[in-house]
Amino acid sequence: MVANMVKQSDCKGQITLQYTLDSTYSGDLFYCTDIGNNDFKYVFLNKYSNSFSLYNMDMSPFMTNIQIPVNGDSITQGFTVIYITKSLFDCDSTTIEYVFERQYDLTHAFRVYRTDGTLLLQVDSANGPYGFGTYGGSHEVRPILNTSDGAKLFLQKVDNNNVGKVLVYALCGTLPAIVYDFSVLNSFVRVYPNPSSSELNFEVNLPNNQEEFKIIITDANVKEIRKNQISLTYGKCSVNINDYSSGCYFYSLVGNNRVYQTGKFIINK
Repeated sequence: MVANMVKQSDCKGQITLQYTLDSTYSGDLFYCTDIGNNDFKYVFLNKYSNSFSLYNMDMSPFMTNIQIPVNGDSITQGFTVIYITKSLFDCDSTTIEYVFERQYDLTHAFRVYRTDGTLLLQVDSANGPYGFGTYGGSHEVRPILNTSDGAKLFLQKVDNNNVGKVLVYALCGTLPAIVYDFSVLNSFVRVYPNPSSSELNFEVNLPNNQEEFKIIITDANVKEIRKNQISLTYGKCSVNINDYSSGCYFYSLVGNNRVYQTGKFIINK
């Protein structure tokens, strides 16, 4: 359950602090989503118990300690709970359903559950494709879209012959206008410490889960001196720079077909 919630009224101008949440809890994952018909809920994921809870906008409990009925796959392994809705997947507004998946990994199953533990859909070796600013920024790729032919679920998977496929499912409900699926950052790469003297860390919010990504480091003369593959699961890498001279260096986040971000860092010894 939510720990150490304190309602406050520290008003400065037109900005009012309403709640303070225990960071040891909300640090797991906390977000707000519309489960249908403008019925917004706060969502708390607890990685330690592999469960989540829903709270009303006044922080009163709506459904708590919803156990994810999966053996082996857990939030601690990079799985998450998304697309929490009343009637998107089964058109029964008296129940709540959600997606449980590992968005960077095609070796695990994509699942849709009811909060009572009923499994509505399982597709092995699959996940929902997503991409932000892909193909020149012309559009976004998301796993579920409302279309003129109803709501559609798109999954990418690898079959037994290691051949990639895209599966399109028709859904009976409608995707709420505002729904949480994946977090987006305008900046994909965070570099720290910068300046650095011994080790440099790259944390990457990957633009999509359909490409392989590399961090390429070049010196001031644009000569490539290092290339690191970025894990789709962890999205980060560390670089030992003990052998590098002091100065300004550049990095690029590169996918299969384009450069997504460039930046610089300084080595100071």
